[in-house]
Amino acid sequence: MRFEGKVAVITGGARGLGSAFADAIVAEGAKVALLDVDEAEVGQTAGALEKQGFEALGLRCDVRDEHEVEAVVARVAERFGRIDFLINSAALHRRKYNQPFKFLPRDEVRALFDVNVMGILNCCLAVRPVMATNGGGSIVNLTSTAGHTSVTPYGVSKLAARGLTLALAGEFAEDEIRVNAVSPGFVGSAGSLAEYPKENLMSLLASQGVRLPESILARCSNRDLVDVFMSLQLTRREGRMDDIVKALLYLCSDDSGFVTGETLKVGGGSAAGF
Repeated sequence: MRFEGKVAVITGGARGLGSAFADAIVAEGAKVALLDVDEAEVGQTAGALEKQGFEALGLRCDVRDEHEVEAVVARVAERFGRIDFLINSAALHRRKYNQPFKFLPRDEVRALFDVNVMGILNCCLAVRPVMATNGGGSIVNLTSTAGHTSVTPYGVSKLAARGLTLALAGEFAEDEIRVNAVSPGFVGSAGSLAEYPKENLMSLLASQGVRLPESILARCSNRDLVDVFMSLQLTRREGRMDDIVKALLYLCSDDSGFVTGETLKVGGGSAAGF
């Protein structure tokens, strides 16, 4: 098992990608601390892992609050004695963040950047001294292919997260801490996309930098919009959660020991498909 005796901290760990990654890394020997603002659900997610015989801890944590993050990281270090990996998966990504800045109230913009950018910074700075004490570690930030193509508030927040990844890789190198990012494209099925409300599909397209004229949108069915979305990929198969999890495992493993400051795009070539 590649991660025997290692400890991973996963933000946004109650559900979705955070939970899926936890399932994968504990199966390879790691212990996990799952952090999330939803205390009840993160406790249930950690509890389910414990029932399977894995070591897991579920803690409420608001990544926007640097003092709360520091306190939670201290609890994890006290419980497990070390931290080897940090996966920054917590993020805001609702539909309203994929409209032009002029339509989004300034307090909503601050809330978006507080989680998607400052939240990453808070967590990275909190784990650094713990990782350094144990000789280093690996941090992986979840960005998005929207950060390569989109000028919506959400896309800009993910672009900022990519820049932060590069800056922290330089700062943390002296402590043997690698800092990288994974940039996922859409993960799901065209069938499930077709069931989305039309406004949600338009928002997803906007998140990837696609803005169709109103005259065209009015004539588009949901299936048409899904076809546009899928045509952005170079690969024709649909993305799976497992594709992202494998990329995270690689960036935590010794196989990526010579990789830092990089953003790995996992989107079927979507950013190149424009």
